[in-house]
Amino acid sequence: MSSITLNLNITSLNVQRRLRESTSALYLNYSRLSSGLRINRASDDAAGLAIATSLNVDARVFNQGVRNVNDAIGLLNVAEGALKELNSLSIRQLELASQSANGVLGVEQRRALQQESDQLTEEFNRIVSTVEFNGRKLLDASFGELRVQAGYGESGSVAFSLNDQFQRNIANLTNTTDQILSPGGNNGVTAYGDFDNDGDTDLVSGDSSGGQVFVFTNDGSGNFSNGVSIGVGSNISDIQAVDINGDSKLDLVLGDGSDRTISVMLGNGDGTFGPRDVYQAPGANVFRLELGDVDGDGALDVVFGRENATSFGVLLGEGDGSFGSVTYQEAGGGPQGIALGDVNNDGHLDAITSNIIDDTIGISLGNGDGTFANQTSLSTGGGSLPLGVALADFDRDGNLDIVNSFFSGLGRGEVRLGNGDGTFGTALTLNTLGNDITTLATDVTGDGYLDVAFGGGNGLTVYAGNGDGTFSLITSSAGTAVSSEIVDLSGDGAADLVNAFGGAIVVTISEPDQTSNAAFVNLLSQGDARVAVDAIKETIERINLELGSIGATQSRLATTANVLRVSRENLLAAASQIEDIDVASESARLVRGQILQQAGAALLAQANSSAEIARGLLDF
Repeated sequence: MSSITLNLNITSLNVQRRLRESTSALYLNYSRLSSGLRINRASDDAAGLAIATSLNVDARVFNQGVRNVNDAIGLLNVAEGALKELNSLSIRQLELASQSANGVLGVEQRRALQQESDQLTEEFNRIVSTVEFNGRKLLDASFGELRVQAGYGESGSVAFSLNDQFQRNIANLTNTTDQILSPGGNNGVTAYGDFDNDGDTDLVSGDSSGGQVFVFTNDGSGNFSNGVSIGVGSNISDIQAVDINGDSKLDLVLGDGSDRTISVMLGNGDGTFGPRDVYQAPGANVFRLELGDVDGDGALDVVFGRENATSFGVLLGEGDGSFGSVTYQEAGGGPQGIALGDVNNDGHLDAITSNIIDDTIGISLGNGDGTFANQTSLSTGGGSLPLGVALADFDRDGNLDIVNSFFSGLGRGEVRLGNGDGTFGTALTLNTLGNDITTLATDVTGDGYLDVAFGGGNGLTVYAGNGDGTFSLITSSAGTAVSSEIVDLSGDGAADLVNAFGGAIVVTISEPDQTSNAAFVNLLSQGDARVAVDAIKETIERINLELGSIGATQSRLATTANVLRVSRENLLAAASQIEDIDVASESARLVRGQILQQAGAALLAQANSSAEIARGLLDF
């Protein structure tokens, strides 16, 4: 009988085990169906869990990448909107410049146009300096490169920059590279222009002792060829490069410091020149030359200073490269330096001379027919020896101002603001290194305000104009140059420097800084307005190029976001194949498990009752 009881107990244990197995399987079915996951803990599928987890991590990283890319697109949208407004400002400014270039307007009308133009420039620069995204300036030169994280590591990022097309170059005369040209002789004067019609600014120098002109051609980056020597048989005191005969080829006009002649060499357009046509200028040595239409016939004329004389010379042009006879105009003693401009706003060119013997600045108002009124003078102080002189509108009032230097070693230059009627205010003194032969009025800093530079035997001094007739010192460097010029030789839009040291010419190429600010333009004269039209058109072109660059980047980032979205979807789908349950299969397992659990419970109950029945039979 004990064997019967033992068998019944074993049967009960087997039934219990089966019931536990079916109950455990049923528990797993409930867990999977309630969570929707095939893997709810590592023991369900360790390898599958590892793979699915990695896929889900990648999906989350890519999802964040989509958000990162969308943030970058938002940044670009802000920059695009600002640039479109800048474009609108520039187009309006272009309209003003075109209006000012119309010859029917006078100074007063142009001043009104100038005021609006200046306000537009100020608003342009305000927008450039204030537009930002999350505290980062978008349009100024400091933006640099932005890297958008769209995945893992550097290879999973997208880099782009702003303002590559929008920025422009400005000079940095403290960061330079030099090229030394050695033509020989005593090359103290230079001139510039595209003599070989290749689009680059070339250089010519004149020998004041050996009767030679040297032509240096530019490769476009500020590197010059070995100079080609042209024998002219005279000692060059000044040299100017202009188109005398209207054939769109630059010609050379030479002044002779000892032979007392003016000569013309017509350009061939390939860097070579024809023979000299010589015009006699007897009585005193020719010193500095200026060219302009002083008789109103549309042809360029030559006005030149004379050493140790009491008059300056005039050589009227015929428009075909030839000239008439020299005439002379009364001036103070030693009118060596000379500048041409309309200082009394009557439409005729006037002559301003630096009278080195009288220590005066002479003002000769033009009559419009090649003659000039009797000269009036401004005293520069006894023993000052004024030499270099230039005309420019430094305070932007539409009236030409005078700037001059001194050869006496006084260590100063002077600026006199014009009143628009041929008279000038008191002199503003600017400290220099002394012995200043060259006086330049040009925009060195690229802000649209005219600056001044003084160069000579003691070095170069450059002052930045503030646009109101005041100046701030930029740089002052010692040297022994005979003359200095500031001109863009490398074609990058930034001013470069040329110092002539007699036997050597040092070309100093500025390594430019960059700015996104717009330069102020001058609309106060018809000629300046025409120049402003080209400058504003260049600004609009830079804006449009930058908008194109932004659009290309936006398209790239949109594609990147789409790829990330598709990749994320595929990663989630792959993880789902591993993690998620097959509902139909799992439901069938649930029904099967429920049946097994119910059957097991019934069998366990029956097995337990069978043991009781067996024990009852044993009691009989």
